[in-house]
Amino acid sequence: MGQIITVGSSKGGVGKTTLVNALAEFLRRRGASVFCIDADPNKNLSGWLSATGRTEVRVVQADDLVQVANEVSAVNDFLLIDVPGANSTALVNAIDISSLVLIPTKADAKDVVEAFRTYQHVVNAITKARRFSPKAFIPAAAVLSQIDRRASVDQVARRQLEGLAIPTLKADLGQKASINHASFAQKPAPYSAMADDIEAIGAEALALLETFRG
Repeated sequence: MGQIITVGSSKGGVGKTTLVNALAEFLRRRGASVFCIDADPNKNLSGWLSATGRTEVRVVQADDLVQVANEVSAVNDFLLIDVPGANSTALVNAIDISSLVLIPTKADAKDVVEAFRTYQHVVNAITKARRFSPKAFIPAAAVLSQIDRRASVDQVARRQLEGLAIPTLKADLGQKASINHASFAQKPAPYSAMADDIEAIGAEALALLETFRG
C-alpha cells in the first residue's frame, strides 16, 4: 500500500496546489510512481498536471474520496491529495486516511489561525483512529509558503505556530515571480524555480514518513 500525503488547509490561497504539484515532481524524479487526487472544485491541480501529462491526476468528489484513494494507493508508491481551501468533508476524509498531512500557511496571522484549525482536524482523526488502534498516529506539519526572505515576518509566524504547538518543517517555499506567473497562466511552475525549496521540503516529508512508518 502506497503512502498518502494530504496537502490541506481550511484557508484558500496558501499554496496547496503549488506544493502538491512540486511534491509530485520531486517524487517522480526519484523514480516513485505518483498519483494525484484533485478534490478541490476549482480543479487547479488537474489543470496544471494535465498540461504536462507526467503525473496522473483524477478529479474526485468528497463522497468518493476514501474509496478512490484506497484503490489508487494500492498500486502507486505515493498518492497526493489536494483538497478545497475550506473546512470541508473532503478535507476531513482526506486527513482520516493520510500517512502524512502537510499544512501550507503564509506568514500571516489569519493563515496561522487556519493552520491551527486544520491541525485540529488531524488531532481529531488520531483520536478516532486510536479507538481501534491505540498506537495510531498521523504525522502532520505546517509548511510556510510564499515566503519573502527579505522580511522577518516568517520568523514571527514560526513563533506563532510553535506557540500553538503545531509542528513546522524547517524548510519553506519562497515567493518567486515565476511561480506566480505559472499560476496565472494555468501552467505547472518550472521545477527549477523552486528546486532548492522543494528538495528540502521533500526530504523532510520523507523523513517524517519514515519515522512514523507502520
